[in-house]
Amino acid sequence: MFKAFSTVVSALALVSMGGVANASMVRPAGNTTFSGTILATVAGTTLTCTGNLTLNASPNNAGDSHGAFSHTDIPTGTLKVTAFTLSGTGCGLATLTGLPYTVAVGTTSAGGVTPLTITGLTASTFIPGVSCSGNVSGSWNNGTQVLTIPTQTIGFCNFGGTLAPTSGTFTITN
Repeated sequence: MFKAFSTVVSALALVSMGGVANASMVRPAGNTTFSGTILATVAGTTLTCTGNLTLNASPNNAGDSHGAFSHTDIPTGTLKVTAFTLSGTGCGLATLTGLPYTVAVGTTSAGGVTPLTITGLTASTFIPGVSCSGNVSGSWNNGTQVLTIPTQTIGFCNFGGTLAPTSGTFTITN
């Protein structure tokens, strides 16, 4: 269940690129690994967990004015959460299912902040019949290189946190 929370964060960020501005790009293509603190509350118990998330930017494999395939043009390329784990006391009490999750990318502001939505997050908890499913919203900051998931509720789960790259990085432009 807490894995669901982190996945939401992660990714931030972090699926299905429909409705995204045609000029959005994620550079470079490849994996970026994130780690950070996720606060999760399930069934009234609040836990502090370490979330580890991997985002993958897959190239669109089509020619464009950039002359190279070292980036992902959105929406024809994809940004996906491909892995997520939570660690810490009690943090492994949920099971994340359905990976990878697509990350929808919004329009980057003048300050370099891009809204992201991770779609289709699904996790089952240790409590029979209790699950956490839905879309998770957050933001990516090009300047600080931080993925932020504001505290939100998905099903029976409440979570939020921030993650920073530990391996790789990327920039989103519109």
